[in-house]
Amino acid sequence: VVRQQATKERFARIESVVAEHESRIVKSLVPEIPQKRFMAVAYQAISRSPALLDCTPASIVMALMDAAEVGLEPTGLLGSAYLVPYKNSKTGRTEAKLIPGYRGLIDLANRSDRVRVVEAQVVRERDVFEYEYGTNAHIRHVPYMNLRGDRGPATTNDRGEGVPGPLLDAGPYIAVWARAVLSSGEEQFDVKDLPFIESIRRRSKARDQGPWVTDWPAMARKTMVR
Repeated sequence: VVRQQATKERFARIESVVAEHESRIVKSLVPEIPQKRFMAVAYQAISRSPALLDCTPASIVMALMDAAEVGLEPTGLLGSAYLVPYKNSKTGRTEAKLIPGYRGLIDLANRSDRVRVVEAQVVRERDVFEYEYGTNAHIRHVPYMNLRGDRGPATTNDRGEGVPGPLLDAGPYIAVWARAVLSSGEEQFDVKDLPFIESIRRRSKARDQGPWVTDWPAMARKTMVR
């Protein structure tokens, strides 16, 4: 009960500061996003992430101002944009930062008249996947779907009775790719393996928290889109 009350008090403190600066936050908000919806999304994102309650209210206000300026809703869902807590090594305080997701970056690219299409996908072990650079450059990716109910090897229980193997899924992630079609018709793509994506994750300040933990596929796609 004490912990729940403390959590409510911290959220109320942050909510009060955010509400006090609401006019500053939405001042630069793009017309396509209603102000009330943006603020409702912001409060929901804060309430869903207990770690954000440890952030300084001022840093949350600044992160929301950044989100409004670029026109991304900090939902923390669907790969749009995230509010992520960081430890400031100089001040020792926890501060919030806006981290665009892969869909957020694609939205920004689509607002440009230089890009027609941007997409990114993760590749799993049982997918059909092939690509080639050079004069015959192409990507072919057919995601695995267990439509027939295929199973892994059967096992036996303690009584020696046969037990069906587990239903097969697509397997672990092995690669990520992204492609863009420019307004000129030119197509560009790139493919990276798991060690490359993990090297990017390890360099991130939020490598062990936030979307790298809760939404690894989305962050891997974001890495390729960026």
